[in-house]
Amino acid sequence: MVPHGPDQRERLRCADCNATPARTGHGPLRLRHAASCPIAADDRATAAADLEWLADNPGQARDRAPSAGELELFRVMGGTRRLARRLRVHVTAVRGGRGLVFHRDGVAVAATVDLPGGAA
Repeated sequence: MVPHGPDQRERLRCADCNATPARTGHGPLRLRHAASCPIAADDRATAAADLEWLADNPGQARDRAPSAGELELFRVMGGTRRLARRLRVHVTAVRGGRGLVFHRDGVAVAATVDLPGGAA
């Protein structure tokens, strides 16, 4: 038998809850985690902190390190580990939700909008 390298599809699976990719609206594939998954909990906490910060600082933008779920989304979209190492997230208020721009060294790499009710 010929040995094979690591399965490239494993980047599309969560090691904690075994989530697999699902298409969300017209956007990219995204892993749908179980509610008890640590990545889902980290994402919820980060989103709540972002919205609270944006409410306390109207008209301003927040720059922070990406959450575990955001790094995973970046990986699922085909981002490399090398690019993800210095990745930052620029967060702005958008219609009661938040706009996320992923950038590295000030250059935008990807963007998404997280609106209430799951619309984008």
